[in-house]
Amino acid sequence: MIAGVFAVVTCLILLAALVRRGWWGYPPSEGDVLGRGESALVNAAGETLFPGHPGLAIDGKQAELAHYAESYLQALGPAQRRLIRAMFILFEQGPLLFPAPGLGGFRRFSSLSPEQRLAYFESWSGSRMVLRRMAFSALKAVLILGYFGHDENLRALGLDPWNIEPVICEADLLYPPIGQSRSAIRWTRSDLNAEVPRKPLRDSSNSGTTRP
Repeated sequence: MIAGVFAVVTCLILLAALVRRGWWGYPPSEGDVLGRGESALVNAAGETLFPGHPGLAIDGKQAELAHYAESYLQALGPAQRRLIRAMFILFEQGPLLFPAPGLGGFRRFSSLSPEQRLAYFESWSGSRMVLRRMAFSALKAVLILGYFGHDENLRALGLDPWNIEPVICEADLLYPPIGQSRSAIRWTRSDLNAEVPRKPLRDSSNSGTTRP
């Protein structure tokens, strides 16, 4: 009887600890898809990976990476979205398996000190486990897109995004986007803007050759 009560109490304590680690103490999420822990992970990782640089306008803390991650997840399919979110959770809760150095190294990533966060990432990038290195490369790839794609950093690099008008040709009036029905065709003949070449790419009149 006593052993059974002890087991139940132990399970409740462990459950409370997991709930506290996974959900307690996070600030509100910055999106509808991104969870609170994921949002905290993205912001903390951005601060760690992208400190201030004289050639760029803003650092990782100012780049609003959680907003970028939200829009990025919304653009993905359900399966890909689950993978990216699982990756965020892996890095946020990863110190349980791969603790950062120093006191409190088992805390979730967003609760670590800046020095511990950097050491934690270095352990992933230099790990002997290929999967750990691959996971860290995937995380960096997602965050790099958001950081360098921020409008202020693009302008600082002289890479202001251009407003490119889409080229609409006759084929766009006939074929819908891949995997969709013809009702998805949204262009009409009045939208055509593709220029029709009025002369061949190479003028053969003076080339000295005669076509059969």
